[in-house]
Amino acid sequence: PEKELNNLIGLENIKKEILLMKAYLKKQRVLGNKINMNMCFYGNPGTGKTEVARLVAKIFHRAGFLKTDNFIEVDRSGLVAQYIGQTSHRVHELFKSALGGVLFIDEAYSLAPDYGSEAVSALLKDMEDYRGKICVILAGYKKEMEHLFSVNPGFKSRINRYIDFPNYSRDEMFLIVKHIIKKNKYTCSDECAKAIMDIVMLSSMDDDFA
Repeated sequence: PEKELNNLIGLENIKKEILLMKAYLKKQRVLGNKINMNMCFYGNPGTGKTEVARLVAKIFHRAGFLKTDNFIEVDRSGLVAQYIGQTSHRVHELFKSALGGVLFIDEAYSLAPDYGSEAVSALLKDMEDYRGKICVILAGYKKEMEHLFSVNPGFKSRINRYIDFPNYSRDEMFLIVKHIIKKNKYTCSDECAKAIMDIVMLSSMDDDFA
């Protein structure tokens, strides 16, 4: 899994952060301290957060921090129930199913309003109760995530590492395009590749670009 991580296009700082996290957890285990594997991934859609989270499950399992390499991905719709009182039960059940592996919560900032506050309370309780038995990764836009943390200060003590996922550069996106073309058994002229990149870079200026 570490080789898979290193083979990802770009993300050099993220690769270092994950390996630093692994080294830190190993040290804590040697010292006999209770480990905290929880992380926050800041970044726009399509910057590699989910792919890296999947590899974290494999890397932490291989290192012996997690019992399994199970990876469960969820968002607000999977955590927040329709009626008051049901949400906390749903969160607790989800936590139990993810124990020993990675629970990846995408767009976690959307948990702030209405019934989401019940989800946050249940989430904070389970992150503390099951510390060292699960790796929870919260993901989303940096500004929105920091707002969530500011109104729910309990998160700060439950998250070990905050990692920024930058947007891909033009060169990195070109390598990704080439990889997709090759993977799907297409060929592409230089003129075509330039046109594709012009379209991609123009689209990347939109707020919802992924």
